Amino acid sequence: MKRSARGGRHAIAGFASAALVVSGLTAATATAQETVDQSGEPAQIQDQVLTELADNGTTSVWVRFDARPDMSQFSQIADWDARGIAVYDALTSTADAAQADVRAELTADGLSFETYWATNAILVDGADRSVVNDLAKAPGVEGIYATFDYEEPVTHPAEGHSFDAIEWGVLDINADDVWAQGVTGEGMVVASIDSGVQWDHPALINHYRGWDGSTADHDYNWFDGSGDNEPAPWDWDGHGTHTMGTMVGDDGGSNQIGVAPGAKWIAASTDLSDEMMFASGEWMLAPTEVGGANPDPTQRPNVVNNSWGSTEPSNDPFMEDIIEAWHAAGIFSVFSNGNEGPGCATSGSPGSRIVTYSVGSYNAFHSISSFSSRGAGQDGEIKPNIAAPGESVRSSFPGDTYGTISGTSMAAPHVTATVALLWSSDSAVVGDVEATRTLLDDSAIDTEDLQCGGTADDNNVFGEGRLDAYALIFGDEPPPVEGPAITVDPASIENTQPADELTEHTLTVGNTGTEDLDFTITENEGGGDAVPPLSLPQGTDRAHASTEATGGPAAPAVVEPAAVPHVGSLTENFDNIASLPGAGWAITNNSEPEGVNNWFQGNPVVFPAHEGTEEAYVAANFNSAGEDPGDISNWLMTPELDLSNGAELSFWTRTVENPA
Repeated sequence: MKRSARGGRHAIAGFASAALVVSGLTAATATAQETVDQSGEPAQIQDQVLTELADNGTTSVWVRFDARPDMSQFSQIADWDARGIAVYDALTSTADAAQADVRAELTADGLSFETYWATNAILVDGADRSVVNDLAKAPGVEGIYATFDYEEPVTHPAEGHSFDAIEWGVLDINADDVWAQGVTGEGMVVASIDSGVQWDHPALINHYRGWDGSTADHDYNWFDGSGDNEPAPWDWDGHGTHTMGTMVGDDGGSNQIGVAPGAKWIAASTDLSDEMMFASGEWMLAPTEVGGANPDPTQRPNVVNNSWGSTEPSNDPFMEDIIEAWHAAGIFSVFSNGNEGPGCATSGSPGSRIVTYSVGSYNAFHSISSFSSRGAGQDGEIKPNIAAPGESVRSSFPGDTYGTISGTSMAAPHVTATVALLWSSDSAVVGDVEATRTLLDDSAIDTEDLQCGGTADDNNVFGEGRLDAYALIFGDEPPPVEGPAITVDPASIENTQPADELTEHTLTVGNTGTEDLDFTITENEGGGDAVPPLSLPQGTDRAHASTEATGGPAAPAVVEPAAVPHVGSLTENFDNIASLPGAGWAITNNSEPEGVNNWFQGNPVVFPAHEGTEEAYVAANFNSAGEDPGDISNWLMTPELDLSNGAELSFWTRTVENPA
């Protein structure tokens, strides 16, 4: 059982991505260390440790060991349970062997300490200079590091609106088209390291692995690293409930907020201390009973969402050894890329690292969010890896409520849940982290933005492009159309029929819709008999041969394509701003500098719409520009219209000068 967090500190990502001040323990090397003047080659002692010893006489330190099993060997294990057990056994046995002598010495000295096997480290409380020197000399010790905590981040509240429909981000990545093919994430388990989750939220309870419909069992489904040691999942902030809602949320009614509603969820809460971050990462490899006993690697999740990272640009390898262990065990991990945009080279750790798959944020009009951190990352790596909806995302909040916020924290769970959809649809790729990364990259919608370098199809703003769940799973096959949908190949057949000759024409009719199609083939002229009505089941096609009989008239035989009705007018009630891009509307924010808000759905609390529902309007405000003073130039443009003499265009506006 892991020790409780120091001080029970409560601070997390708030409404965006969490922040990290990395000043100590890392997964690689340290900097500017002191060499202890004793025999042998003692390990490095971090400067901060020496400063704290000089100021206080004693301090808490991390003792990190260099022993590490070969993590590349486990990907060849096909069985999911056996693979997890193999990784767990290798890590625990390596840590036990490496730490044995130091554990014995610390016990003999009466010092308080906790051991961690996933990162192969010991946290020692109350160490003085003599103890630190001795620890640095111990065989196998790689370094002595100071403890550290996370900071509260800058948050990004967003204008929001509740729709009785699928949320815009879910629609934008085409997750609903994936559902229409019968794939909703069944058999997959997603997890988060966050502020916790309200487990009995109406949109989440039926997706919780610990709920069977009548009884809750939180063993192996919940780890509380908040310091409160609550026996059931809870959320001390709201951030974790929101991100989990984006992954799996669906209340069975009007709140379809999650990308993979067929998946199950488990969660670990953290108080943002280093020890609880390590403990949460370790728990993901081998979940335990609520009290911390009996770890079981077979209960590990398939995908872990990490909507946290440093607020300052960083390439520090924090928790990298644990992330590598996740991947070795077949767990896919997703990280937010940070909220420090719009400058370049602002990606936060761990998202900036090559080993991680990180996510940037864009809005409903496919513009990158101004706050979304840009690359490059570690050693010039393109970052983020991909972009997903992260602006004005509506999801679950504690208290059985819903709320709308923005951040790369909101973008990451779209990707996490999309991986669950992919793995649910194709067992061959389950646990194959590298193949999954490649599939995500190759199916993303290329979005050119070269302000921070890169190429049109892979740049430091959108990464490989915008997430497309349907393309990831079904490739170039177009999604089905709601209802019957006819396809005709060729679109028309024209032929002048010579008298007394026989000709054949083949027409292939298909149905790509979701319902059966009844159709009739007729010829507008000619001597052939009409073909009786035919029925074409959903998802099939049929070829029809039309034969002109000998002795028939010399007249054209034509099968005409379906007529497209002329649209004589355009009416838009602005009931749902998320539907505008699909209807041909466009937004261009040319404000200098660009602010945190774009156009947003009407808010009846501010004022109601002129007609229709109270929120049936769109609005923009001073937040379109980023600074005061700033120049606001934010454009909402209609689809292209063919106007003729006498055409009329009318719309309602509301301003300070015209409040009615």
